Amino acid sequence: MSQAAQPRPDLDQHMVALYHDLRKSVRQRMHKCERPGHTLSPTDVVNEAYLRLSQRNQSWASKTHIQALAVKCAWDVLVDYARKRNAEKRGGQQQRVTLLDGDLVSKELSLDVLDLYAALEKLEEKRPQQRKVVDLRFFGGMSFREIGDFLYISPSTAREYWAYARAWLMSELRTPGVECDRP
Repeated sequence: MSQAAQPRPDLDQHMVALYHDLRKSVRQRMHKCERPGHTLSPTDVVNEAYLRLSQRNQSWASKTHIQALAVKCAWDVLVDYARKRNAEKRGGQQQRVTLLDGDLVSKELSLDVLDLYAALEKLEEKRPQQRKVVDLRFFGGMSFREIGDFLYISPSTAREYWAYARAWLMSELRTPGVECDRP
């Protein structure tokens, strides 16, 4: 069999090394971006992300490659959960999340998980590299050096993309209908 037909051994080996850090990152993001008493635990999210990755039939370039894909899968798990919950409520009250200083925005901003997802999708249409940087930095907790290595850009370019994405998202999310709570 070719190497591409056997993705699991590399995935399993790297996920063992990444599991603790990924779970910690998901826990931090859920603490900031999800309501208290969320029925999914960080362990649930990481395990589901692993299952989604294991269903892909591909080879894995590196631990960083797997980390980047695991981050994306973990975010997708949370978005899918929010969509399902909102569908069950048939358009009822939307879940509000808070993004704190040091993350995407400079002032506390309350918004819906799905609003953030829609804004990120819009950013991806306009600036796909900046979207990748947001995923890797905000959701994956990666350093600018790790992001640069993964995306084949310099750490300073990764930092510039992050600054652009933060400013763009701040502008995009401050639209009518989005509540802004100032401390």
